[in-house]
Amino acid sequence: MQIINAPYIRSFADNPIQFLFEVGSMDESVLFELVTSLNGETGSTLSQWFEYFPYKETIFGVDKFYVQFDLSNYLSQLVKPLHPLDNAHNIDDNGWLTYSLNFSQNEISSVNIQKRQRMFACPGGIPLEMFQKLQSENQNFFQHVLESDYALIPLTVRNFKNNHLIIRQSELCDLVLFWHATANVFPNLLINGKTIPQLQAQGFEFNQDAQTSHFVFFDMKRLLEIIAPVDNIIIFSNENFSFEVEILPDIISEEKYVIEFRNSFGFIEKFQVTGIAEDENETTEAEKYQDNSEGVLHNRYLRPKYSKMLNVSSGYRLRQELNIIQDILLSDEVYFIDTVKDTHTRCLVTADNIKLEHHQRTPKEITLKIDFLFEESRTFGNINEKISYMENYLQTENSETLQSEEGEYFTV
Repeated sequence: MQIINAPYIRSFADNPIQFLFEVGSMDESVLFELVTSLNGETGSTLSQWFEYFPYKETIFGVDKFYVQFDLSNYLSQLVKPLHPLDNAHNIDDNGWLTYSLNFSQNEISSVNIQKRQRMFACPGGIPLEMFQKLQSENQNFFQHVLESDYALIPLTVRNFKNNHLIIRQSELCDLVLFWHATANVFPNLLINGKTIPQLQAQGFEFNQDAQTSHFVFFDMKRLLEIIAPVDNIIIFSNENFSFEVEILPDIISEEKYVIEFRNSFGFIEKFQVTGIAEDENETTEAEKYQDNSEGVLHNRYLRPKYSKMLNVSSGYRLRQELNIIQDILLSDEVYFIDTVKDTHTRCLVTADNIKLEHHQRTPKEITLKIDFLFEESRTFGNINEKISYMENYLQTENSETLQSEEGEYFTV
């Protein structure tokens, strides 16, 4: 038995992680122990045995026997997101999953195969079209980046055209860069002409994932405050590459919302929504029952519930900004942020009949349907408004007439 093909040492868990073995006959299976550990922690170590059986191919009249299997379905259930939401609504540790394949001693001695080195599975994935293209070149995403001259790429689903990235003010969050630790790229990295030590001296902090140091998290809000408060352009560069991030002002609108979601790479991104929002709540039918009080039978009903839904327009956006909506619709972790009410709610985002010009010439808007995934049987209004009113009342408790923040007058 011999290994014909094995995945690169680093893989996305949501993309195929395929192994191909050649064996001697249809009676020879591949039996191995898969050992996994989340973020290198011994307490999270799991062990599972697998056995796969061969299939036959006849090539030029010669029978060949192969065993092929894909570990992504199993590994994708064990990984965790690499980066938690910055508002701490979801706390997850670094999600590098290490794994190795251990073959039985008898098998090793007879087939001249050694224990596989430790490999890594990372949350997220890339489109299958890109995966297949890289596979046809005998590469995967990580191998392609690490072996290139650039050795650094921003892990965002935003349109990254001509090394130019556009982000709105309210969409700023951590920008995650993947880089080659052994290529000595990071020490030579310049941000608007300043080195990392120079930025650290100005109070800027950056974070790396502890397991491999390949992912670097840049707080774009803080970075903007330090180095680009005027022109709103941040340039990452060294002797081999250069790309820029342009921070545009928010769209002026009476309604301002932000959708926060986990992108295809497993990292957090934000998308500003400025169109008109319309509530479309669905109320359930009241459940009836009968009550026998004082010898009289009365029909009663339980308090019904309603599901909160919202139709909101994305606002008119450029094509390179609208590309991110597709990833929002596919994300398994999405939050709707109402900046006026200061609420942050997990939701499901859908859209009907998305149509965009292949070469868009004018800004477009898309209507999004927000389903808040829970049912309510009570209403209260905006708790922040009521708290503000109570604070105003306490400050003027000796007065008979009170004025709220909205200018309304109440008599006590």
